[in-house]
This record gives sequence, structure tokens and C-alpha cells, in this order.
Amino acid sequence: MKSDFLWVVLVISIATIISVTTFNPDVAADFQALWVAGEFYQAGAFDQIYPPDTEYFTSKPSPEWIAHIAAQGQTTPVYSYIYPPIWAALFAKLTTLTTFHTLSTIAGVINPILMGGMAFLAWRFCCLAGMKGIRAPVYVALVMIILMTTTLGTIGLFQNQVQILVSFLILLGLERERANAPIIGGFAMGLAAAIKLYPVFFAIFWLAQGKNRAAASFIIGGGAIGLLSIFISGWPLHEVFLEQIRVISNGVFLNKTNYALETSIANVFFQEQLVFSTSAASELDADALNGIQIGQLAMAKPAIWMILSQLVILLSAITLALVAYKTRDRNPLALWPFALTLVSLMSPLAWGYHFLPAASFAPAILAFLGFRVGLRTLAICFIPLAMGLLPTYEGLSNSMNVPQLVGFSCLATYCAVWAYLLAKDRHPVALTQKASAKDSAIPA
Repeated sequence: MKSDFLWVVLVISIATIISVTTFNPDVAADFQALWVAGEFYQAGAFDQIYPPDTEYFTSKPSPEWIAHIAAQGQTTPVYSYIYPPIWAALFAKLTTLTTFHTLSTIAGVINPILMGGMAFLAWRFCCLAGMKGIRAPVYVALVMIILMTTTLGTIGLFQNQVQILVSFLILLGLERERANAPIIGGFAMGLAAAIKLYPVFFAIFWLAQGKNRAAASFIIGGGAIGLLSIFISGWPLHEVFLEQIRVISNGVFLNKTNYALETSIANVFFQEQLVFSTSAASELDADALNGIQIGQLAMAKPAIWMILSQLVILLSAITLALVAYKTRDRNPLALWPFALTLVSLMSPLAWGYHFLPAASFAPAILAFLGFRVGLRTLAICFIPLAMGLLPTYEGLSNSMNVPQLVGFSCLATYCAVWAYLLAKDRHPVALTQKASAKDSAIPA
């Protein structure tokens, strides 16, 4: 309906206004990492684009980066660059055309629009999969409320995180494939993988479902961007990038918004092995911190842990591929939010904003479980992730990182809900239709 679309535009517009007036584009440290990488690329300092970590990831950029930022009088944090070289080359061109403030301001407007678009694409996907009774503006509003009040969306908007674009592309890929436009869907997913590698898993699941045209488009589109990256930046810089991926995979990084399974294990059982390293913020603004060192905890995985970690990721991918294969005829809606959540939980870095695509399916739970049970389920999964609760969690323990454990628990619960719906072969019902006792029951 035309009126529904106008309401969706209004919801996204309100969310965009709130975001733009709340977050300062000049302190978007994640986005600035791309900008600084572009500056060093433009200067020909290719050996300083990627962080100096060699054993495990700390998120701290090179001393040259910190000195470069300090020389500009900046006292807010800056993080390291861990994207493929082609994006540093792109930002190198942008540094000659505009300023970081201008570009970050534009990104600050685009990102909440992309987030709203992602929610709308999730609604379309769910409707194509049989969901009824939830109108688009209601669905989009619910998603935006969840994202913009929790660590899942707020931090991404604050940092102008590129993951918001990646999340939009993932949902665009899934929705277009579901809408019988596999070429566009595969290319969108390929572009997402060219920014952050993990969407390659979703192309594998397409293959398992027999969606060969989407998978082929993914390979052609993503492969073309990869070859273009090598052509533009050369292979040596790609070797450095791949080495950074290895470094990230071989370590555990603990902070309050990394909700990875491995991080939770280290948080509970390996506190004594975690090593503290000061952050760039401590070096940039030591006076404002009154001598208090802030930083991050990280550690290298023992050899047996590294082996088990790789096995768990492999087994998870194989399990999801088998599920996709066995359910290919039904193509259930629940497969994708389950897969999106599980893949992120199994990753070594699972920042809250990595769960944006998965959380975009949250309102559909109301159509699976009925309004009352569904609403209670959403409350359990997302209310504990509210930004306003972080100070409370931080005061609960002097040893373990409570916000991290809460976040992992909430998202593991969310993943389990979708796994249950998938295992029981449940189907969405209209909210006006009263769900049966069987339909609305979730095991304790």
C-alpha cells in the first residue's frame, strides 16, 4: 500500500533525525580508520596502513597513525584498519576531494537510512516467506526501536560503522534472491563479502539450497572486486591483509561489545591469561584521563584452542549447509536469522553491530509465536542489551566483563529461538490468528 510506504519513510526519517542530532561525526573512530588508511595510502606509506599486531589483535593502530592524529590536535580514539586494500585506495582518492568531517557527516545521514532500509528489506523477505499480519511501518519501527536503543545499533551509528552498509547489502542479497532476482542478490552479497569477508558463508548456504544463479553471481561479482583490488593495490598489500585476518583468528579480544563465543570463554575461564594493552585514546588524551590508563584485554589462543576454534567454525558451517540442503524444498524463513546469528557468534570478532542483519528479523518472532509470547521473547533477548544498562553491568564485577556476558547470553538465546523454530518446522501465522498452545510454547 502506498500509505504504508509513506509511513515507512516517515519512520526512517524520524530515526535519521534522531541519529544525526545525537551522534558527532567527528568522533566516528571506526569510520576514521578508513580515512586515515586512505591518507597513508595516498602518501605511499603502504607499510603503515595495517596495524602492527603480529601475535593477536589489539585494535590499536601503528605509532605513526597515533602521531599523525595527535599532530592534528585530535584527542578522541582512532582504531586500526582491517579491511581489504581496495577500500584504502578508494579513500585515498576521497582524501584529495573532500574532508573527513564532510564525508563522515554524509555517512552519518546515510547510515540510519540504510538501517531503516535493511529493516524494510527484512520485512519484504519475511512476507515473501509467508509472514502476514505485520504491516511494513510497524515492522520497521520495531526494528529501529530495538537497534537504536541497544548496543546493536547505537554503537554502529556512533562510529559510522561500515558494517551498517554490509548489513544492508546482506539483506538486499537475501531479499532479491527470495524475490526471484538472484543476479542482483548474488552481486549484492558479493559486494558485502568484498568489504567484510564473512558473507561468503551465505553464498555457501545458497549453493546448498541449489540457488546456483545467486551463488554464481556472488562468485562473479565478489571475484571481480577482488581481482580489481589486486590490480589496483598489488598482491603484497593483500598478503599483509590476509596476515591480519590470520592474526585476528589466532587471538581473543575482550571488550564489552564483542559478543563472540570465544570471547565469552576467555572472559569466564582465562582472565589471568588476558594481557592488557593501552589504547590509542590513552596516548592521545592522557591529561583528560587523569593518568588512568584505558585499553583492551587480549590474548593469543593456545595451539589446542586454535585447532578447536577452527573445527567449531567448520562444523558450524557444515551443519548450517546441511540444514540448508535438507530444507531446500521448504526454504524456511527461520533458516536465515538462525544462520546470521550463529555465524556472528562463531566469529573471533562479533561486535554488537555484526548482529544487525539477524536482529532485522526480530519482529517476525511475533508472527511465529503470537503477540504475547513473541513480545516476551523479544524482551528477554533485547532489553538487557539497552545502552542505559551498561553502567549497571560494569559495577557488578571487578573481574569478569559482565556487559560482554550479558550480550552473548542474549544473542545466544535469540539464536536458540530461531533454531527451535527451524527444528520444529514452524511457520509464521497472522497476528490476528490465535496461536495454538503448541505454536506458542518455547521449552524452558
